[in-house]
Amino acid sequence: MRMLLTAGDDMLHNATMDAGSSSTNQSTSLHAVEIEGIAYFAATDVAAVLKISRQTLWRWRRAGKIPLGHRFRDGQTFFTQSEVEEIKSFAHRIKPIDPTDRNQLELFRPPRA
Repeated sequence: MRMLLTAGDDMLHNATMDAGSSSTNQSTSLHAVEIEGIAYFAATDVAAVLKISRQTLWRWRRAGKIPLGHRFRDGQTFFTQSEVEEIKSFAHRIKPIDPTDRNQLELFRPPRA
């Protein structure tokens, strides 16, 4: 059973994707697959809605930055709604730059006379 994430879920339902060089925009929504009463979202859909590449999603998984998800019988990777929220918060995080190595800043200064 496939179900569309509704507006009341306040998640990624209004995300849009650019259609490349086309002048029209495609609306992309997460479609859930319900398995044993739990809604799962395909990794390819999650990546498309968040506007990240599948390779980025796999790299984050491999590095342990996001949940690993769940493997379905055909080899597809699915995420639960809470896992999608974790991925979304990781993808949209912003942190101030912290210069941990003050000496590196010296590389960009002009030489002293």
